[in-house]
Amino acid sequence: MAVPRSFRRKLLICIGLGAGVFLILALLPERHEIAAAVGSFQWRFLPLALSLAGVNYLIRAARWHWFLLHLGTTIKVSESLSIFLIGLMLSVTPGKAGELFKAYLVKLARGVPISRTVPVVLVERLTDLSGTLVLATLSLSAVAARPWMVAMLWLFLAVGLWLITRKGWMHSLFALAGGVTGERWMGRLTRTYDSLSALLTPGPLLLGTVVSALAWFAECVSLLVILKGFGAEIGWVEATFIYTFATLAGALLFFMPGGIGGTEATMVGLLREIAHTPAAVASLATVLVRVATLWFAAAIGFVALFFCPLPVAEDLDRALAEEEQAP
Repeated sequence: MAVPRSFRRKLLICIGLGAGVFLILALLPERHEIAAAVGSFQWRFLPLALSLAGVNYLIRAARWHWFLLHLGTTIKVSESLSIFLIGLMLSVTPGKAGELFKAYLVKLARGVPISRTVPVVLVERLTDLSGTLVLATLSLSAVAARPWMVAMLWLFLAVGLWLITRKGWMHSLFALAGGVTGERWMGRLTRTYDSLSALLTPGPLLLGTVVSALAWFAECVSLLVILKGFGAEIGWVEATFIYTFATLAGALLFFMPGGIGGTEATMVGLLREIAHTPAAVASLATVLVRVATLWFAAAIGFVALFFCPLPVAEDLDRALAEEEQAP
């Protein structure tokens, strides 16, 4: 099937942003320094970095499938894997369509209402955050960083979880919203929240966090592998902190899809400060890491979407709007 028109537009915008960031990183060091860094890199390390990113995707795909089963959604492993791989493209697409698309595909495949499976996408994001925070916390002692920054993120996450799990408060809020938006919206919000609350229990959250930490650690090692390709002397603990903190900074502080711009800038700064890499090596290593993780994922999702057997609407934004208007 063809890629939906709205996705083509969003992808082109984000690819342009990514290309702009990479161009800036290439122009910051001196030209001869970049050429020397390219010449010094042992390119046999790049396939290993890509393979480690693939491990990340497979672990998270297993988590996605388990979350669906936990909510009572019966779906084949092949179907959920295909949907998850397509969802990898969403990491670089902004907007509500990106967040709803995997739930929309599950509805096409199994007839499950979108409001039932949207919480899986939300809890994926939540456990990605908590798993990354676990890695950042465990590696914090090995670097000269201020622990209060990570502590503030933990506090933010804990307060947010505490508020979301207050069912009485949330249902009262939905009832108040229903007085403004109508009973149909209140019912939909209530169904979505009930599915979400089934995942916001200690078991799913703990399992999702552990699985997430394992998945993102694979990408931390991909950074280590790429730095080894440049001959940089750095341990896995330092690489873990650099990757996780740059990822958190890009996602939470810069609010760009895939953390484009913010993650790269933070990673370059940390590589120079913690790993003491030259400017050209820091810039090129960052470019290679982002290609091996973010853009490799987007490419996999883009290819998977072409082979999707489900009848995805050409005008996806309109199809999702119609789903929202349905009772």
